[in-house]
Amino acid sequence: MAPSDISATILVTLVVLVLAFLWNMRKIKRVYITDYMRGVRYVKGSFRDVLGPGSYQPFTRRVTIERVDMRPVPFVLERIFYRDALQSDAVVSVGAQLLVSDPHVASTMSEDKVGDSIPIVRDTLRSVLSRGITDESPEFRVKAAEDITSAANAELSKFGMKISNVEVTELSSRSGFRNDTAGPN
Repeated sequence: MAPSDISATILVTLVVLVLAFLWNMRKIKRVYITDYMRGVRYVKGSFRDVLGPGSYQPFTRRVTIERVDMRPVPFVLERIFYRDALQSDAVVSVGAQLLVSDPHVASTMSEDKVGDSIPIVRDTLRSVLSRGITDESPEFRVKAAEDITSAANAELSKFGMKISNVEVTELSSRSGFRNDTAGPN
């Protein structure tokens, strides 16, 4: 064979391989990640990295990209009943924002990130407020919001979530000691 025949064969083979590659690439969907999202890339099922906004084209079917919404989700917990340290019945309502702090952990730990996080916040809210004596002053509301934020974020970090902008919207207590055993004088 002449050298020109060998180079022509190599060229035709390369063109066929490039066309086959491009044909397969069009079957793999392009993933678009917007400004408010992050992408979690897995290669052969193992975590590789977190992707920022942009357009991504995986080269093989072994690469998958899961999109995670990073926008804050506002929520309100209304009329949560608890007992404070003096065993007084109290009620509190709280408004806050729930957001993703770690896209990888959030995508692997939970299918419903918001629905699974709200009960954790509710339980943390009860435990934090039941340790102290409920006071209806504005200073107590601010301090309670800070305590709830730090305690809930410690629990939610295990799931890649966090809360912010916590505000105590309602707080009331039936103060005083309970004296059920005393009869009429």
